[in-house]
Amino acid sequence: MPTGMRLGYTVAASSISGLLAYARARRIPTDGVLAAAGLGAQALDGPEARVPEAANHKIWSLLAERSGDPDFGLHFAERMTIDAFGVVGHVFARSRTLGEG
Repeated sequence: MPTGMRLGYTVAASSISGLLAYARARRIPTDGVLAAAGLGAQALDGPEARVPEAANHKIWSLLAERSGDPDFGLHFAERMTIDAFGVVGHVFARSRTLGEG
């Protein structure tokens, strides 16, 4: 397990869906990525779905490697919109500080 990963931590599955959509739009192969991370397609279903942090890390690593782009994460972030974060993104965007959000 990579340094900094803790058992029991999860991330929103919607963030992975967005990452996969970005990869597909950039013609980065996504075949087998979920399976390699120990997830089935149903793991991303539903607005409340969560996935283990380790699976998220694996997906990021695989897609970054497949992209051949050393700045894959930065380029992904550059193309994100506030809508990618749902209601939480809108709350934070309208807050004066992160703490207030």
